Amino acid sequence: RNTRSTDFDEVPELTAVPVKGGQTVRKEISSAEAGAAAATVDGLDASTEYQITLFYMSASRGTVDVWTKAEQGSAITITTSDELKSAVTSGGSYYLPFNEAGYSMGTAKPTGDLSLIGELGPDGAKPVVSGKVELTADLTEANAKLYFENIKFDGAAGSRIVEHTGGSPVIESIIFVNCEITNFLAGFFYGNNDNVVKIGTFKFDSCDMYGILGSGGDAFDIRKTTEIDEIAFVNNTMYDGIRTLFRIDASDAIKIGHIDFENNTVKNIATIDDGNNRGVFAVRVPHEMTLKNNLFLF
Repeated sequence: RNTRSTDFDEVPELTAVPVKGGQTVRKEISSAEAGAAAATVDGLDASTEYQITLFYMSASRGTVDVWTKAEQGSAITITTSDELKSAVTSGGSYYLPFNEAGYSMGTAKPTGDLSLIGELGPDGAKPVVSGKVELTADLTEANAKLYFENIKFDGAAGSRIVEHTGGSPVIESIIFVNCEITNFLAGFFYGNNDNVVKIGTFKFDSCDMYGILGSGGDAFDIRKTTEIDEIAFVNNTMYDGIRTLFRIDASDAIKIGHIDFENNTVKNIATIDDGNNRGVFAVRVPHEMTLKNNLFLF
């Protein structure tokens, strides 16, 4: 927020454009708002990424990318780490208020549907959650949905954000939206169990993934019985770390339908030289892939 009000004397309007498409919202800036160097834009959708642009006449005077807060709805508010640990086991829909201290989740072993949505702080910061999610025999609800939004997941030097460690769960979707994923030894998913896990959609959308140490294995790593219809990495920013991004070994027991890798910005990954680096895509099972509109920087 710029508090030098004279910068806004000749800025009569701003626009809010949904990044993924939708209705543009226009806001006329009053003299009082210009004097306060602050304005409230009404009519925006929740949980939406907008590009906010200031204009003088038809000329842009600056642009910023922002996310709107999620709607809490009927989600239950979580205020302590103990409540969070209980919630991620019992399942349900939960809202995590922003605070500076963060939360400890430990190893979450959900038993059914789970939705965890964070409250964005005044500057857009996300509540920090340390821990990971394990898919186990405890996940007995068929076609469960696991959903995470506006959370900064700090792995605290753990392995991966999601791992299949036992049982044969059948999961409709695992989705991360506008999350940060950092400080894991390996990265995002590990499937190395003799029991089959079946997942419909496994998606990372508009996430920041960074500081993945790469010393504990590969990022999206499948070595044994795993079936996933759709793996989607879309609109993410990924940088600094990671050994192999996708390692999916050759096996008749591994079935991958489609991999969608689209609109991602990728910088300085898969550079670890330890004799086990297979690069960005080491997928050795039949699959379809969409690979477009990505920016790779090294």
